[in-house]
Amino acid sequence: MNTCSVRRLSTSAVLAAAGLVAGLSSIAAAQPFAGTTPVALDRWNYPFGDFGGARTSAPIFWTVGTSGFDDRDAEFLVGFNTTGLVPAGQPASSYNVTELRVSASVFVADATQRFVYDGTHDTVETYYADIDPSYIADADAGRPIELFACGYRPTSNVAGAPLWSATTFLENSPFASTGANPPPARNNRNVFPVSYDASGTARNASNHVTGTAAEGGRFEAEPLSIGQTTLSQGALVEDGTVFTFTIDLTRPGALNYVQEGLAAGRLNFIISSLHPSSQPGTGGAPLVYPIFYTKENPFGTRAQLAITGSIGAPTCLADVVADGSVDGGDFIAFINSFAIGDASIDPVADVIVDGTIDGNDFIAFINAFAAGC
Repeated sequence: MNTCSVRRLSTSAVLAAAGLVAGLSSIAAAQPFAGTTPVALDRWNYPFGDFGGARTSAPIFWTVGTSGFDDRDAEFLVGFNTTGLVPAGQPASSYNVTELRVSASVFVADATQRFVYDGTHDTVETYYADIDPSYIADADAGRPIELFACGYRPTSNVAGAPLWSATTFLENSPFASTGANPPPARNNRNVFPVSYDASGTARNASNHVTGTAAEGGRFEAEPLSIGQTTLSQGALVEDGTVFTFTIDLTRPGALNYVQEGLAAGRLNFIISSLHPSSQPGTGGAPLVYPIFYTKENPFGTRAQLAITGSIGAPTCLADVVADGSVDGGDFIAFINSFAIGDASIDPVADVIVDGTIDGNDFIAFINAFAAGC
């Protein structure tokens, strides 16, 4: 028996959608925006970390050789309310972003905790064990600090459970989907770093160095940006050093992520690195990895977002994958999302950006797709 249901579009829905599509043409040709906003949410995203958002610093590292934990073990989650700079609620494709930067400052308690600045990408093979046949030695000193988009897990394993999102995940939201602090924590965190492949498809980058076949294997995780400073490559990073992450908006998936965040009024990012660490009590040399000031620290500078662009008529409602062209990929992506019918799970089919997926979105998409804009 066919269990699929067919969505019926009423005459009123068709007329309403036609009106909405026509109304989009009334959006001003260009409403420029530019400015900065301080971080609204920051949290140490770590299985044994701060679940209330009150910690004054956030270390980032990976735990080498410890089973049961994500490769990207300790992360710094930062979130920005953007409505004060950019009005929310417009179609995502109408946000014409020309520049977006995130900055955060480093906390270094003393000289023993200074780490080496590396502003370049290190390939995944350089993180493999040196006995691995695919291992490649890192050509320069240090490890980069990277900025990733965020992905979210359901609040529970119950079918139909709501997803966390940029607007619902708060500083005191639970770290994991099965408990507040459940070791082992591998593949269990509710918010995780996302990498986009060449087609713009999102992949969970939590375990891209040691991933099993079931986890998607080992792969190159491309961040949205690599942190840059005014230091020379290879220099030791001092307290208060500002790392700036300028997002390459031409990178697959990047612009779409930013546009959807602006439409929702919130942009979240994960600052992450693969600086090595080990479990407490193992002794040896001091652990050296980046630590960032949070907004709760009165002595540091809080993270900040800077953005420039304009709001104008959508480039094309049918370009749901935001790659500048309208083709079969957009059609398939829309249909798959429309079949799910839940914008909190997959917002691609919510082309009107009103939080629901319905006949209005269907008619708007089909009209735009037929026009080939």
